[in-house]
Amino acid sequence: MSAREGQDAIRTDEVEFFVTNHQWLENDSLFADLVLPVTTCLEDNDAMGAGMVVSMRHSSLTPAACDTVGESKSDFTIACEIGERFGVREQIDLGMTEDEWFKYAFDNSRLPEEISWDEYQEKGYYFPKLDPNWKDLPAGMRPFYEDPEANPLDTPTGKLEFWSQALADNFPDDKERTPMSAARQAKAGRTTNRCGASAARSIRCSSPRTPADGACTCRATTSSGSVKSRRARSRARTATSTSPCGSRPKTPRPVASKTATS
Repeated sequence: MSAREGQDAIRTDEVEFFVTNHQWLENDSLFADLVLPVTTCLEDNDAMGAGMVVSMRHSSLTPAACDTVGESKSDFTIACEIGERFGVREQIDLGMTEDEWFKYAFDNSRLPEEISWDEYQEKGYYFPKLDPNWKDLPAGMRPFYEDPEANPLDTPTGKLEFWSQALADNFPDDKERTPMSAARQAKAGRTTNRCGASAARSIRCSSPRTPADGACTCRATTSSGSVKSRRARSRARTATSTSPCGSRPKTPRPVASKTATS
């Protein structure tokens, strides 16, 4: 099911009441009749391990670092309590507590091949042994770097995206999460370059900080359609003028000569 199909399903009259549980307002919270507060990782009794973006494989137990704040509860507790009201709790927790689930996950992993449960509990973490052929294994996103077509990313285009069409289609008026702020403002006809250059079709200024000579290095497409270099324009200005970024070009300082002594 795509995101659009999921949203359409939530909007139908067949769904009389929609509940979600989050720490903050996620996408589905915008459609929810009720948002239940969830604990953070600092309040949770949990277990964690390395994911695909973590270079070092590890597994650890993460007990709560502080008491639960307010009326928030863990995802597991919320699911179990709602399931109990519907009479299906045993189908959710299978009759096991959180700690028993941690033990179940441990037993069904390869960790028991290298460490016992008691030792793992006492230590609290474990780094599995490296693969004997670890030098031959690709590092991180190296396959994508070398051949992005054969090793696409988990995005609609399979590549790094600077523009999110999903956000543009589903949340066109969201001012906090824009598909890409520069393109969004350009579409509205507003100035988007950091240097403040007026542009009918513009891009982000490539110079978040002005260089030593005070010149802006960005290139913007002006309303006439021509592309002009802001650096060249700025260099032609006098020391008392300002660059397109609003900063004054620095006056070259005299270089003190050094006298060699014998």
